[in-house]
Amino acid sequence: MVRIMLVVGGATIATAVALAFARLWFESALAGSGAIVIVGVCMWLGLARTAGGESEDDEDDDDGGGLFRPPPPEPTRPVGGPSDDLWSEFDNARAGWERDRTPSAV
Repeated sequence: MVRIMLVVGGATIATAVALAFARLWFESALAGSGAIVIVGVCMWLGLARTAGGESEDDEDDDDGGGLFRPPPPEPTRPVGGPSDDLWSEFDNARAGWERDRTPSAV
């Protein structure tokens, strides 16, 4: 039934385009409106058919087909890689904490 309506909808769209090329604007508008209605009915029937197969009792079953995707795992850090605090070495060197200090008189 839906396939037949899709064929009829496609033919109606083709008719609307052909009438537009023939400069029959009013007839093209009527055919285009009919095509919109036919294609809309086809979409409604198709969605009703797919939604009708599901029942509310199946909500308890978890078959793993949900839309939720868990976040991907983080890559493992290589051994001997950079430290977590990338600025600690810079801060220590700038503050002078890593160099030898000589006491000076003030």
